[in-house]
Amino acid sequence: MSGPIPEPEALRRAIDALEPYAGHPATGHLHDPLYALLSDPDPAHVDAFAAALARYRNHPAVPALRALLGAHLALPARTVADVLQEHGPLAEGVDPVDEVEHRLVRAAEVHAVLERRVSELEQDRGRLAATANAMAAVAALLAVVAFAGWLVALGGWKIDWIEPPAPSDVDAPAQPAR
Repeated sequence: MSGPIPEPEALRRAIDALEPYAGHPATGHLHDPLYALLSDPDPAHVDAFAAALARYRNHPAVPALRALLGAHLALPARTVADVLQEHGPLAEGVDPVDEVEHRLVRAAEVHAVLERRVSELEQDRGRLAATANAMAAVAALLAVVAFAGWLVALGGWKIDWIEPPAPSDVDAPAQPAR
């Protein structure tokens, strides 16, 4: 099932390609067969590595590993059913092409709903921004009026047509309004 045993230098380069991804959960599953090949060049280890590559094909180091050791591996060809199975269950007896079409239609419907929702949220954000701007303008105007009122009340600004809030003679009796 496997091709020729890789050279030790190629195996070391493959192990070095895995090193930046030491924290990835699948890295151990990929490097264990490589270390086994370094110590024991057995075709069974090549097959184990090929199986690990097939199982963990989304690992970030897999493209580099395939480039380094691809000639030594007999990797099974993936089918549409394999890919569909990775992304959700595939019912028995369902044509994979029909399932792809069904999933694409479903994805388009979800995409349309999400696009509509994003549009609604953007409109709401625009209305809220306009309301916030209007409220800020009103607050700024009120602050200016309040500041002017304090200046007048504290005598910092004299306006002739505004009477002071208290009578000028405190001892005088209040005069009736006319």
